Amino acid sequence: MSHFTYLWTNECRLNSIAAGWEGKPLDISAGSAFTKRNVQKGDIMYVLCVDKGLVYLVGRMKVARILSREVYDAEFANPNLWPGDEVVIGENGTPCRFNFTIPPEKLKDLRFESKKAEPLLVKDGKLVEAQSLRSVRELYWESVAELNKLLS
Repeated sequence: MSHFTYLWTNECRLNSIAAGWEGKPLDISAGSAFTKRNVQKGDIMYVLCVDKGLVYLVGRMKVARILSREVYDAEFANPNLWPGDEVVIGENGTPCRFNFTIPPEKLKDLRFESKKAEPLLVKDGKLVEAQSLRSVRELYWESVAELNKLLS
């Protein structure tokens, strides 16, 4: 089992708030890199969002299914789901928290599984470059433990 972060746009976060998803279990995400990044059934996904340097920890879910958008749209009616070529359907999701930010001292300690992974650059308590969390990234095990503490 692997653990990944996935970066939502702030527009997705705001639309989810407007749709009334606050406090509901995280159970879905649309995107285009899940299969490319080798996300599989049983993996854990942490959804993040960046706005003005603040990193929001929306929640965590276990990947139950990964569907093409065409298959998803044929099976489900969800007008609130944003564009994406693939859809992750999750299970055992934590309640969505759209206004919870990762403390800067914890943000600086997040690490990812990659030979080229650099620590996140945080200045004045804010993430300097949102693209450093782009798309789907596999988490280092110590960072998994830290995110789980923040979600408990």
